Amino acid sequence: MNREIQKIKWRRIWHIAEAVLLVLLIAGIAFTCFRISTEGHRAFREAKNVKLAFQMLEIEYYADQKSVYDPGRLNGMSEGVQERISQLLENDGYVMITAYRKKERKVTGFIYTIGHYRVTYRYNEEKEDEYTIDLVIPILHYDGH
Repeated sequence: MNREIQKIKWRRIWHIAEAVLLVLLIAGIAFTCFRISTEGHRAFREAKNVKLAFQMLEIEYYADQKSVYDPGRLNGMSEGVQERISQLLENDGYVMITAYRKKERKVTGFIYTIGHYRVTYRYNEEKEDEYTIDLVIPILHYDGH
């Protein structure tokens, strides 16, 4: 009799432990999804601010008879533009221009990367602005050895 009571107690403790672990697992998954979504939205807002910064800087550079676009550079921007964008937006994101219309003096495509998020902007004639937000997680890193 005593042994059966002990079995029942252990089973009850085991079921409670399973329930607690299940709740913790579900809460962890929900928190992770919420965090990914929230940070993705933040990266999206910052990318929209990058677009506005390009528009503002294009006007500023036009007054000096310059352009924010320099096809000879790796990031597609004239010297000092990346620093000005970082200064205006007060963040450490990296921007690369992927498309530019010289006649309109307009950035029509760029990639904005901050943390583990990459936002790709494209200007589409029919739909206007298109943004794609990607979560970028490094899988492997080779350092040449």
